[in-house]
Amino acid sequence: MSSIDNQFVIRENQDIMYSHAVVDISEGATLINPAWDVYSSIQVIDENQYTIAVVYPGKSVTITKEMVALGDHVFLNIRTGVRTLDETRKRLIGRMNEATQPKYYFGTKDEVDSINFLIAIAGGWAGWA
Repeated sequence: MSSIDNQFVIRENQDIMYSHAVVDISEGATLINPAWDVYSSIQVIDENQYTIAVVYPGKSVTITKEMVALGDHVFLNIRTGVRTLDETRKRLIGRMNEATQPKYYFGTKDEVDSINFLIAIAGGWAGWA
């Protein structure tokens, strides 16, 4: 888990582990998030910063070059809940349900509001003041 002084994502949740990977999709790549009872999501981001998929527990997706705006690689932002006490687990499951509702900051080029998208990625790269 990240310390407050060393976070990859702005304002990381302290009860979530963050993992990252760069995946070559030149020949396609299938991502599988196993079914389990903790919060888990795999956000798939293309080289233009668009979120082209989010894979939740028990789901899978095959990423192809046709799905991305640019390039042969995607970045995976993986969030996994820490197994904790029952109260916290219920809260994390609630987050999982909320996470399935799309937002206008992240998504494909056709799904996002262009101004809000630019603000969100600027904050993501530069940090919020």
